[in-house]
Amino acid sequence: MGSATLTALTILVYIQDNVGWGWGLGIPTIVMGLSTVVFVIGYPLYRKPKPAGSPLVRVVQVAIAAFNKRKATLPADTNLYYKNEKLDASISTNGLLLHTQQFT
Repeated sequence: MGSATLTALTILVYIQDNVGWGWGLGIPTIVMGLSTVVFVIGYPLYRKPKPAGSPLVRVVQVAIAAFNKRKATLPADTNLYYKNEKLDASISTNGLLLHTQQFT
């Protein structure tokens, strides 16, 4: 995004002022067309997981659980952490959500 902005504000403005508006507007149009072609060609390579339930319900569940457990202490044994293979399988690559020590 930064390089696109820098290019648009320097090179394209220079081209519009010194070469012509046709070139200044044609170059971004051609580049956008090429990017659309690359996107369409690469689309089959994207991972497209099937949606499982409403994402809004999951967000509300997390908010309610965080509010209810705001004063809870973290257990020292990591085996006591929440694990639900059935629910976690649809939103993770290996079937389980990975736990991190980043926020402890």
